[in-house]
Amino acid sequence: LVDALLTLLVPNQPRNYNQAAGGERKGERNEVTYVRGAYGKVQQEDDYRAKTQYMRGENSYSVLLGYFRNEAYGQEVTLAQVFWFQNGLKKFFVVSTRELSIAEHFSHFDTSAELKGRLRRLKGKGVEVEVYDQFSRYSKHFCKLFSLRSSKALDLFNQTVTIKEIGELNDFVRNHMLERSTAPEKLRQLQDHYENLLVAYGAIKKAEEQLLLLRPLVSDARKYEQVQAQATEMEGCKAALPFYFRKRKLHLYEKALTLAQRDWDQAKSQQKQVKSALELLRQRSIALNVAIGNDESGQRSRELEQELKFARENYQRKKERAAQYDQLIHEFKLTGYLDEPTFHQSRHKAQSFRTVIEQQLSKLEKELSDLQLEEKEVGEEHNEAQRELHSLRARTSQIPSQILQLRQQILNALGIDEIDIPFVGELLKVKESERAWEGAIERLLHNFGLSLLVPERHYQRFNLHVNQTNLQARIVFHRVRDGQNYRSNPHLEGAALFHKVEIKPQSDYYEWIENELQKRFNYICCEEMSHFERVARAITKNGLTKGGHERHEKDDRRRIDDRRYYILGWDNLNKIRLIEAMVEKLSEQLRAKETEIRQSREKRDLAYKKRDKLETLLRFSDFAEIDWRTDEANIRDLHAQQTRLEQSSDHLQQLRQELKETEQKITEVAKEEDNISRDVGRLQYQVQAYEKEITQCQSYLREIDEEALRLHSPRIQEQVSSDLTLSTIEGVEGEVREFFDKEIGNARGRISQRRGRLEAAMQKYKDLYPVETNEFDADVEAIPEFDRELARIDRDDLPQYKDRFKLLLDEKIIEAIAYLQAELDDYVEDLKESIDNLNQSLRKINYTPDTYI
Repeated sequence: LVDALLTLLVPNQPRNYNQAAGGERKGERNEVTYVRGAYGKVQQEDDYRAKTQYMRGENSYSVLLGYFRNEAYGQEVTLAQVFWFQNGLKKFFVVSTRELSIAEHFSHFDTSAELKGRLRRLKGKGVEVEVYDQFSRYSKHFCKLFSLRSSKALDLFNQTVTIKEIGELNDFVRNHMLERSTAPEKLRQLQDHYENLLVAYGAIKKAEEQLLLLRPLVSDARKYEQVQAQATEMEGCKAALPFYFRKRKLHLYEKALTLAQRDWDQAKSQQKQVKSALELLRQRSIALNVAIGNDESGQRSRELEQELKFARENYQRKKERAAQYDQLIHEFKLTGYLDEPTFHQSRHKAQSFRTVIEQQLSKLEKELSDLQLEEKEVGEEHNEAQRELHSLRARTSQIPSQILQLRQQILNALGIDEIDIPFVGELLKVKESERAWEGAIERLLHNFGLSLLVPERHYQRFNLHVNQTNLQARIVFHRVRDGQNYRSNPHLEGAALFHKVEIKPQSDYYEWIENELQKRFNYICCEEMSHFERVARAITKNGLTKGGHERHEKDDRRRIDDRRYYILGWDNLNKIRLIEAMVEKLSEQLRAKETEIRQSREKRDLAYKKRDKLETLLRFSDFAEIDWRTDEANIRDLHAQQTRLEQSSDHLQQLRQELKETEQKITEVAKEEDNISRDVGRLQYQVQAYEKEITQCQSYLREIDEEALRLHSPRIQEQVSSDLTLSTIEGVEGEVREFFDKEIGNARGRISQRRGRLEAAMQKYKDLYPVETNEFDADVEAIPEFDRELARIDRDDLPQYKDRFKLLLDEKIIEAIAYLQAELDDYVEDLKESIDNLNQSLRKINYTPDTYI
């Protein structure tokens, strides 16, 4: 009967069947044994195990029904459970506020579904019946009908039926007769809520701190983009410059061609008229010459005229040569045209200058070559520093870029992440407090810092690839085995190098590097030479090292404080600043070298011109070539003979006068014709030249980008300060190009400066928030990523909730704690009341006179 009540009222898991009857073996009875009617066990003949005997098979069903009535309230409740076997024990539960019976309501059915349907149809007959498949819903229903405030009463009932003795009454009452407090759960919820608020408040504070970094960073990014846009615009203007001026030239040439064509037509017409007049004058001259030739005096006069003509030509030629000679001779500060002895004396001195000039040229060529070589070396150093600076800004280590490229080449071939195979120098640095020793330690650990660490899982592939590949460079790597036990040396001197360096925390290679430093680089850092001489392995601040008492080494090929060659550490800001200063210094050196080369080239060109003038001077080898005074005397003599001959004949003199006037007119008209012919030729050449220029401009403008020209023309036009002509357009174009070159140079300088600051800010943000920026690079290419990061934080707008969360933290949590305290106080009062009630009941229990509770 007790087990039947337990089955009706208590869930299956905590039931204690058959305990009231004195059963001691746990699990002796269960629902299956009751449903099938287990009554005993029989020993098998061929087995030591006992077999349970059942009254019923698995094709039968059982109904457990209890009817409860409260006479005082006139209430009644029926609880029933139906059991059957179908792939294991199945059951359903029934609650009714009317009296039900097994014979009337739970008999004569074929399936459980049929019985459920019959019971549910009782509702239509005025009988309230509820059928459940879950005990929890069934229990909830009947507890409500029994007015049970909690499941404690049922738990107490389940425990009571098993009582043989009560060891500790307080424990029994506490565990089975008093309601458990919900305070621990509410306290945990309060703690969780508080922790959630702290996390949320932390997120708000973090968002504020991120905004403090991101807003100036993004503002700098806008300024960088603005400067970049200005540089792009300037470069666009420079690119559009040739097209702009070619287009302007085309208009000027077309206009000039029209004017030149008109002038050419006019000049050709004048030329035709002058040629006709000149022909008439020449016919008249021929007639006069024939008349003079028929006279004897005229014949001698013609001979004298030919002689005079030849003498004048020689005179004029020698006069011009003499002027050229004087101009050259004065370049060398020698005596000019005077007489033949002076001529030869000056020529001899000029020949001696040849050796001096050749020596000077050789010296200048060597000087120029040396300067160009120095410029190349400085330029290469400048470019290398620029590449190293750009590489440093994209990373945090100080390892040289060419060595990083070598590692990247190997890792790309093997598909290994860079973080898996670090350089020792990326995991090791000199402590901030030991900066005085930094140069010496950097020099000592330089080669060690440039060696790679290869973990066991990558070693075989890495080793095979290095062996089979011509890397065209030197590489050192160490195999780092798994599971190695390294013992730290606790007896190192305080001045040991090991205590002056710091290994990167949380590095997978921490113990390996620590072991290597203690074994291979167990040097003592000696302030005094007396200390240096006593110890076996030592180093001084100046870089002198000693190993094994005998071997000493000091390498001063580079300055010990030259940070350009430092490689240790995972922060390279100091090295970036140093190389930035170095780049600026090298830029100044390049500009100085360019100036020196230009000046040297000018000196060399002057020397070449002087040599060419000397060679031209030395070509005057015969004094007769420039002796025009002899020809001048001959002309005077011939002219006197001609005058005497003409004075001897009046008729001849008249013909001579007419011929002279005619020839004078011929000369004038011929000169006019020559001028007009030159004008015609010049204008013809000009027309052809203009046509050629127009064709070239049109051909060049076929490649024009009209949209780019339209976009940049206003900006270019601002720099054209005057009206353009064909004579000024080239100079103006050069000035405008020079202006844009200067602007582009200035913009690039500002870009470099702003880029450095921006990438430094990006790196700082990445260092502070590595998780959020795992996919970002500290490079201007990542500006959109930082923009999206700021937009995300602005969109979340967490800081606006700061005051609210502060209120929740400061006031609401305190209120919740107060409510919890009040609830605890109420619970304590309820406990006291329950205990008083229990004690009253316990006092009424009848025991022997000497027994009490």
